[in-house]
Amino acid sequence: MKTKIVLNRELMCEKRENLLMTQEDVASKVKTTNTRVCQWETGARNPSFKSIKKIAKALKCKPEELIKRQEV
Repeated sequence: MKTKIVLNRELMCEKRENLLMTQEDVASKVKTTNTRVCQWETGARNPSFKSIKKIAKALKCKPEELIKRQEV
Protein backbone atom coordinates (compact mmCIF):
# COMPACT_ATOMS: atom_id res chain seq x y z
CA MET A 1 0.00 0.00 0.00
CA LYS A 2 1.06 3.56 -0.68
CA THR A 3 0.81 6.42 1.78
CA LYS A 4 -0.42 9.84 0.75
CA ILE A 5 0.04 13.02 2.78
CA VAL A 6 -3.21 14.98 3.11
CA LEU A 7 -4.54 17.92 5.06
CA ASN A 8 -6.03 17.13 8.45
CA ARG A 9 -9.15 19.10 7.63
CA GLU A 10 -10.83 18.57 11.01
CA LEU A 11 -7.82 20.02 12.81
CA MET A 12 -7.59 22.92 10.37
CA CYS A 13 -11.22 23.81 11.04
CA GLU A 14 -10.76 23.43 14.80
CA LYS A 15 -7.68 25.67 14.85
CA ARG A 16 -9.43 28.27 12.70
CA GLU A 17 -12.46 28.33 14.99
CA ASN A 18 -10.27 28.50 18.11
CA LEU A 19 -8.66 31.63 16.66
CA LEU A 20 -12.15 33.03 15.95
CA MET A 21 -11.30 33.24 12.25
CA THR A 22 -13.68 32.81 9.35
CA GLN A 23 -12.84 30.93 6.18
CA GLU A 24 -12.60 34.35 4.56
CA ASP A 25 -9.98 35.42 7.15
CA VAL A 26 -7.86 32.38 6.34
CA ALA A 27 -8.32 32.93 2.60
CA SER A 28 -7.09 36.49 2.95
CA LYS A 29 -3.95 35.44 4.83
CA VAL A 30 -3.24 32.55 2.43
CA LYS A 31 -4.05 34.73 -0.60
CA THR A 32 -6.74 32.48 -2.01
CA THR A 33 -10.54 32.44 -2.11
CA ASN A 34 -12.85 31.50 0.73
CA THR A 35 -14.35 28.93 -1.67
CA ARG A 36 -10.96 27.22 -1.83
CA VAL A 37 -10.66 27.23 1.98
CA CYS A 38 -14.13 25.69 2.18
CA GLN A 39 -13.07 23.00 -0.30
CA TRP A 40 -10.01 22.20 1.82
CA GLU A 41 -12.08 21.94 4.99
CA THR A 42 -14.71 19.70 3.39
CA GLY A 43 -12.18 17.49 1.65
CA ALA A 44 -13.32 18.40 -1.86
CA ARG A 45 -9.74 19.49 -2.62
CA ASN A 46 -6.38 18.89 -1.03
CA PRO A 47 -3.98 21.85 -0.85
CA SER A 48 -0.39 21.69 -2.04
CA PHE A 49 2.33 21.50 0.60
CA LYS A 50 3.18 25.12 -0.24
CA SER A 51 -0.41 26.07 0.64
CA ILE A 52 -0.31 23.95 3.80
CA LYS A 53 2.70 25.99 4.94
CA LYS A 54 0.73 29.21 4.35
CA ILE A 55 -2.32 27.81 6.15
CA ALA A 56 -0.15 26.82 9.12
CA LYS A 57 1.30 30.32 9.32
CA ALA A 58 -2.19 31.83 9.24
CA LEU A 59 -3.36 29.43 11.97
CA LYS A 60 -0.22 29.96 14.09
CA CYS A 61 0.93 26.34 14.04
CA LYS A 62 3.49 24.14 12.32
CA PRO A 63 2.73 22.59 8.91
CA GLU A 64 3.42 19.14 10.38
CA GLU A 65 0.44 19.61 12.69
CA LEU A 66 -1.91 20.03 9.73
CA ILE A 67 -0.93 16.94 7.77
CA LYS A 68 -1.76 13.30 8.18
CA ARG A 69 -0.88 10.17 6.29
CA GLN A 70 -3.58 8.30 4.42
CA GLU A 71 -3.21 4.85 2.90
CA VAL A 72 -4.33 4.59 -0.73
